[in-house]
Amino acid sequence: MSMIRIEDQGDGVRTILFDRPESPHNFMNQEVVERLHSMVRDLVADDTVKGVVMASAKKSFLVGGDLKELQALKTPSDAAAIIEDVQICMRDIELAPKPFVAAINGLALGGGLEIALSCSYRIAA
Repeated sequence: MSMIRIEDQGDGVRTILFDRPESPHNFMNQEVVERLHSMVRDLVADDTVKGVVMASAKKSFLVGGDLKELQALKTPSDAAAIIEDVQICMRDIELAPKPFVAAINGLALGGGLEIALSCSYRIAA
């Protein structure tokens, strides 16, 4: 099962759903960032998509970065490359010509909060 997937809600609305298997929380790692960025580009390019909701299947939205992955970084340039990838993805969400809505349930920490802030709208519960 994938950690992130797209669901069609009908009427031109798609949901990017974060759902890390076998974990009580969703957190970001390089794979999630790459998949998210690919999905964002594809959804923006798809003329049938009118808006995108980002949501979580867990009791929290996103709780930040994968600490194990971050601890394994060897050089400052490795860290800079990951940060740059996240920033480019967030900029693409922020500048998208379609509305992106963060449906925030529970915690939104670190990069999870940054992803939510890059969306056009935020709804918190």
